[in-house]
Amino acid sequence: MNEKIIVQQPVASLLFGIRSIGYTFPSAVADIFDNSISANASKIMVYSDPREEEPYFQIIDNGHGMSRNELENAILLGSNRDDKEENSTELGRFGLGLKTASLSQCRSLTVVSKKYGRIRAIVFDVDHIEKVNEWEMILLSEDEINNIPNIQILKALPTGTMVMWKKFDRLEVSADNFVNSFQKIVESTTKHCEFVFHRFYDDIEILFNEKRVERRDPFLKDFFPNTQFGQVYPLVLTSFEDEGSVTPYTIPYANQLSPEQKRLLGNPKSIYDDQGFYIYRNKRLILWGTWFRMDIKSELHKHSRVQIDIPSSWDSIWDLDVKKSSARIPDILKQRIRAALSETIEKSKKISRGKARAEVAEDNPVWLQVRYRDGTKFQINRESPVYKKLLELSPPESKKLLEHFINQVENYIPKNRIIYDSAESRQIYNGNNEEDLEKLEESFFELLKIIGQTESNALNLLRGEEFSALSGYKERILRKVKENV
Repeated sequence: MNEKIIVQQPVASLLFGIRSIGYTFPSAVADIFDNSISANASKIMVYSDPREEEPYFQIIDNGHGMSRNELENAILLGSNRDDKEENSTELGRFGLGLKTASLSQCRSLTVVSKKYGRIRAIVFDVDHIEKVNEWEMILLSEDEINNIPNIQILKALPTGTMVMWKKFDRLEVSADNFVNSFQKIVESTTKHCEFVFHRFYDDIEILFNEKRVERRDPFLKDFFPNTQFGQVYPLVLTSFEDEGSVTPYTIPYANQLSPEQKRLLGNPKSIYDDQGFYIYRNKRLILWGTWFRMDIKSELHKHSRVQIDIPSSWDSIWDLDVKKSSARIPDILKQRIRAALSETIEKSKKISRGKARAEVAEDNPVWLQVRYRDGTKFQINRESPVYKKLLELSPPESKKLLEHFINQVENYIPKNRIIYDSAESRQIYNGNNEEDLEKLEESFFELLKIIGQTESNALNLLRGEEFSALSGYKERILRKVKENV
């Protein structure tokens, strides 16, 4: 008969491990939101106040709530999930998220829930557990519950749950100014959650301190044909009944985006950073902005987005971690995913090439491109009517100076700065202000007076890049030229 050995659970070291799984504040809050969505909440309210004597952060939802037994189970490490069925709203996974996410950010977790007309509250306090060296939770009395901030909001709901964090020891140690750091981290959490849960926007109202989060759409789906939709590729695994899907998108050039479109993208500093796969588990965004080594981030790929939807039943083959913030594409799915990847990247390259071709498509361009076997060079177009007239009006000594200056312009184009600013999606303002056609037309006639007011010269200018925006008004402009001759 084997001898049984009972080992006392090392409370302190296990607590340290639980608190060090690696959540960020935003990813921890997103994990709590998962529980609210799984509880069929239609409203999630976040309240925080770093200026209180005891600063707090609260998440209140109007989900189905928990009875005392359900509340006690929820507060357990690795809570029993036997009654949790895999479905499109179930976002939990291991029964650890509530505790690991919360305790990674604070030392005091209070869970208050209302069901069957009764409100119950349990506190998981790290200081108390370390003191008694036991996994001992604290059940709050009715009077203690009534003293919880914003408890009246939960009381007004038919059912619901509040999760409250206090004792932010790690933030207090690292912050130069706790209040400022707390406010900044709540702001970044708001942006994180509006992105992670953007596909729930129409079904669930999420508010941070009474202000609803903004709508987001990383694919700009409502802006066809500017945004190009690719074929939807089904993802099927013989071992699973549930199916996934992969959909490629190609978004417009950064400088062509309207303020509304940029707002939907979250006003990124650069769309270059957000290219890649967008992995969704039951509509919840898990990972984004990476190619998982199936391709590389590139200036030519920056318009590419690939949406991958997977069901929660596939968690094990995607190596999804406790935080639901890392995953690995299974080899068996890579071939199908690569087809969608190739489609969007080819379209992204066409957008970039099209933008480049448009700069040399004019009959009379300012710049000419000279191609060599191993590279290319850009030169000023010496056949430009403006250049020819300038040369004609210049005395011999000035002609040499002019040619020297143009050689300088050609040889010292700030190509690296242009490449960098383009990669950062910065607007480069060299060129016409095509919206101010009146000023452009004034400039056209001023220049025409210098080179000669003839129909031929006018047509040459209209064919050039500088006045291409006026080409649609050619008949009116030529009529005006004839009147002034």
